[in-house]
Amino acid sequence: MHDPVTPTPTVQQISARQSHQLRRVTLFSPALCRVRQGSKTIQWGERCEVAGGDSLVLFPGGSEVSMANQTGAGYYRAEMLYLPAALLRQFRKHYPQAAPSDEAAASLALPMTPTLTLLWDAVMDALRAPLAPPLLNHLAESLLLALQPSGHTALLLNERHDRLTEQIQQLLLLDPAYAWQATDVAQRLHMAESTLRRRLSAEGKSFRDILDDVRLGQALLALQSGNAPIGDIASQSGYASPSRFTARFVRRYGLTPSALRQAMRQ
Repeated sequence: MHDPVTPTPTVQQISARQSHQLRRVTLFSPALCRVRQGSKTIQWGERCEVAGGDSLVLFPGGSEVSMANQTGAGYYRAEMLYLPAALLRQFRKHYPQAAPSDEAAASLALPMTPTLTLLWDAVMDALRAPLAPPLLNHLAESLLLALQPSGHTALLLNERHDRLTEQIQQLLLLDPAYAWQATDVAQRLHMAESTLRRRLSAEGKSFRDILDDVRLGQALLALQSGNAPIGDIASQSGYASPSRFTARFVRRYGLTPSALRQAMRQ
């Protein structure tokens, strides 16, 4: 029998030559973003903040944000660190949590301090090494611990209110290209399809909306992180028709996949 795989943080490197805007980006798991060059404007609900170079932005899990990435000295560069649920559960066990401070609740962006810089760089080095999962997770926990005195850690650890939506998102993320139906998901979650739809309705969601969220989110990640042909990205994200994919992408994010690819070109 194989030992269970220990979930660990993952990093996404983002580099762009052109400023660009993205509407309604869904964060499927809590994440930290370090802006290294240029700036990021984030709109989340009624909030609007600007994170300059060498800032840290906190994204609670399940949040939907609009953002603008502005270049500085010719580039926008950032790192996104995605935190798995298992790591956050472990952190909750180790460290009691207070409610977010007024300062933390009012701001999702904060400047990088020497301590945060040291710990962030250690996590990035550990991901590149790579270190064994327990050691990597220990370093990631130290980064969360450094955010705790200001109350910012609590923003990442708060339990989501749309728990069924979260479960379905994580299931669909395992294979976005699969021809998922609500009946498949209901069976995996051991509930009747009617119960699943009723509970989703209570959370203000539908199965089709969640499936689109996941597929478009994976396509966005692929466009930002690699050079695969757009047609391949569409297919791998569950869209048989490239034109249908482009229409959905534009409706969601406000620009075409090719326009985003052009902005990201080195």
